[in-house]
Amino acid sequence: MRKVLELTLGVLTAVGGFVDIGELVFAVQAGVKYQYLLLWSLLIGTIGIILFSEMSGRIAAVTKKPVMDLVKQTLPRKLALTILISSSLLNGLTCAAELGGVAIAFQLLIGIAGTPAIILTFVLLTAVIWIFPFKVIEKLFGLCGLALCVFLVVAWTTHPDAGQLANGFVPKLPSANLQDILIYFYFALGLISSSMMPYEVYFYASGGIEDHWTPEDLTINRVTAGVGMTLGGLLAMALVIAASQLFGPIGLLPQLHGTSALMAVIPFGKVGLFLALVGIIFAVGGAAVETSLAGAYNIAQYFGWKWGRYTRPEVTPLFTVTWLLILAVAFVIIMFGIDPIQLAEYAIVFSVVVLPFTYYAVLKTSSDANQMGKHKNSRVVTILGWIYMVVAVVIALAAIPLMILTNMGKG
Repeated sequence: MRKVLELTLGVLTAVGGFVDIGELVFAVQAGVKYQYLLLWSLLIGTIGIILFSEMSGRIAAVTKKPVMDLVKQTLPRKLALTILISSSLLNGLTCAAELGGVAIAFQLLIGIAGTPAIILTFVLLTAVIWIFPFKVIEKLFGLCGLALCVFLVVAWTTHPDAGQLANGFVPKLPSANLQDILIYFYFALGLISSSMMPYEVYFYASGGIEDHWTPEDLTINRVTAGVGMTLGGLLAMALVIAASQLFGPIGLLPQLHGTSALMAVIPFGKVGLFLALVGIIFAVGGAAVETSLAGAYNIAQYFGWKWGRYTRPEVTPLFTVTWLLILAVAFVIIMFGIDPIQLAEYAIVFSVVVLPFTYYAVLKTSSDANQMGKHKNSRVVTILGWIYMVVAVVIALAAIPLMILTNMGKG
């Protein structure tokens, strides 16, 4: 039973990383626009995040070093500081988007709208992080976020064509029109990068240290990363499939993540809507928890402060103040009425720029026999890691130009 419950770290990381507010709309829009043609990009992203999560978790178990320590020791000092600042700003933007997303879900579930919903979201998330230790937080959001599995059932009940599904895992251009091709690749890039957001490995590795992983827990790490991230990838694919089947024929292009929850109404009525909204609240709320804690982890680790939710807040005062500030700044940003979906898309695109540097530090350390000993990467993992480094560099170079050329996918 202990090993089963340990999977909640991977489930929380995956559900919060794959099915955040940006993914809920991004995946659904991709399904409406291109049916199954972009499933291959989610497969690439899922394998990539499994690979680097396993590496970062293994490093944490063997060396007790979180990812920001690896960035600091691997990269030149000024570059490492730049990565810290950039990732902190992006964590704040992402956290703001997630707060707004939970507030919208609360509005649909219990009828509280606008400022009261945002305040309720901020107070509840702050209270949860303040009161509960890390293990309780990961199990609460990880297990309750499993309500999103209703979308797996929704996708299954739409009876997608098996042949078309299989073709979706083979990259294929949608048309010969240049603008359509650019938009297609913008969505492909967005789906890959949203699956491999840097904060996921920052949070995952720090979570492994919070859970006191040792080399004896490497099997738990492999299973947690594999099962958790695979579940996240399957949920994202289910959103694409369900949207293609249910929204595609009527040409409905949702602009709010609450619209995504309506897909569960069609086969399951009010019960489906309830499960979808509960899953969204805990998944998007989990992403807010991840980004606020990941930001605090990074800053505390870089400057050598005592950190962690395994102790009382007063024992780690600077770390505590930092995650409180991240949540507070996110709250202020979303109170200005900024569209949370727009914030999430900007965060996804600009996070890609940080991606290669973060993953390089993880790959280099996990391949180092001096630090990892017999637990260093196998040759296959190293080769896969370098292939994904090339992918990360390509999407980092293409992200901002595609965003500009496609008007963020709007053409």
